[in-house]
Amino acid sequence: MEKEDIDLIAERVAAILKPLLTPKDKADDTIFSVDELAEYLRVSNKWVYDHSHELPKFKVGGLLRFRKKKIDKYIELNERTKIS
Repeated sequence: MEKEDIDLIAERVAAILKPLLTPKDKADDTIFSVDELAEYLRVSNKWVYDHSHELPKFKVGGLLRFRKKKIDKYIELNERTKIS
């Protein structure tokens, strides 16, 4: 077997194993700012501020922050209801 073939196989195996070796609790541990959440949801910053009372959030130094996994759960629970 050629070295190039071995390298390709190794890269493929590494790509397959990477998601399995990433701790589940770290995979969704992203924390968004208002700007980042607006981009993630494809809405305006104003929309995020206007709806911040209903979104799962916390503050760091007075600034709003949002955990991706909680936002994803919020979307899952509310996707059947209209969000204006």
